[in-house]
Amino acid sequence: MPALRDLQSDMLATLFGQGDGALAASAILAAGIPPDERLDIHRNNVVITLTESLAAVFPTVKGLVGDDFFAAAARAFIHGDPPRGGCLIDYGAGFAAFLAAFEPARGLPYLADVAWLDWAWHESFHAADARPLGPADLNRIDPMALTRARLHLLPSARLLSFSCPAAAIRAFVRAGGTGTAPDPGAGPSRALVIRPDMAVEVRDLSAPAFALLNALVAGQTLDRALEAASAADGNTPDPAALLADLIVGQVFAGVDLTEGTSP
Repeated sequence: MPALRDLQSDMLATLFGQGDGALAASAILAAGIPPDERLDIHRNNVVITLTESLAAVFPTVKGLVGDDFFAAAARAFIHGDPPRGGCLIDYGAGFAAFLAAFEPARGLPYLADVAWLDWAWHESFHAADARPLGPADLNRIDPMALTRARLHLLPSARLLSFSCPAAAIRAFVRAGGTGTAPDPGAGPSRALVIRPDMAVEVRDLSAPAFALLNALVAGQTLDRALEAASAADGNTPDPAALLADLIVGQVFAGVDLTEGTSP
């Protein structure tokens, strides 16, 4: 009888198309079904389960390409990047990058961006809960101290920039294709994926809003983030008004002051 570790390694390789399963088959009792056929059944079940898991995480991608294309792409991804752990919530992080290099998807340059957006929605949904800061929380802080503060976004917040109108494409697909289809070649866009309450939201961002939030995520103080917002667009509205809109939109979860205190 082969060593258990060798059997497990051969079984893993076999399930993901990286081995012939000869060692694993040698330890399987036929019992009416040949060992090779038993392995095929198990292999198919694993691929089907993982494909269904990916389809649940990337519904927009599946809606764009259809069942057959998605199943073929998922199978190729699964064989090249099998799960590294037992929790399927974590599986699929590399799917968008895979699609960007997937030859059959070459004619769909927006597909990887949409996959990134689907994955961000998935991450936001499973992120830790946190109470958003409201205007009253920040009004208690001296304005001069607040400008030197570092604001932290909710744990569910994900900032993304795209080469296409990914959020509009996702909204169109998720609505069943009703209304006017967005033009994939309309140019770059930015989005914030966030869960301020129970529901995940995908919000389009202006260039100044993206610059402000991106600076805060990078650890910049609020005054530097406001400068970044002003520099992002020559027609930028009042940065303070932009910040107020973000506060009302329940984007922030914490604030660090230079004195080391927080509200």
